[in-house]
Amino acid sequence: MNRNKQKGKRFEEYIAEKLRKTFLVDKRYITRAKSSGISQEEFGDIVLAPSIIEKFPFIIECKFGYDIKLEYYIGKQSNNKSNPLRKFLVQVLKEYNSYTIYAKKYNIDSKLIPILIFSGAYKDIYVSFIESITKELDKKLYNKLKKFNYIKTTILDYNLITVDFNDFISIYK
Repeated sequence: MNRNKQKGKRFEEYIAEKLRKTFLVDKRYITRAKSSGISQEEFGDIVLAPSIIEKFPFIIECKFGYDIKLEYYIGKQSNNKSNPLRKFLVQVLKEYNSYTIYAKKYNIDSKLIPILIFSGAYKDIYVSFIESITKELDKKLYNKLKKFNYIKTTILDYNLITVDFNDFISIYK
């Protein structure tokens, strides 16, 4: 396994651990996906037990090791094919679409919100939400996010709202 994959897995485990501490649970309830989104029954990089999903209804995609610059949020770079946020958004949408197909197939009523949690080496951790999906599925959460400092940008015709990870999880403490 290459170093970047190892760093990515460590980041996923770090996020899972932060969430376990937030909800005061162990690895049986929140864990890193063994297949990291490859399994037909796993969506995203962090697996949540049903009891956690009731409180924290998210499909979590994690990305680590990318230098996210301000120009990726504004101006011509926001839709540039080399923009890592664009690539991340495509992955988040893929996970979300796979989940919605699975939920329909098995008559699952749960509505999970896709999120992207990302950081770089020695950088803060951020969470991006697709505005239209978040607003539609959880209006209360959407309104809470808007109270934090946030960046809003449009990538691939989707409005993304990005907030600090610690602000985000403070909602659930």
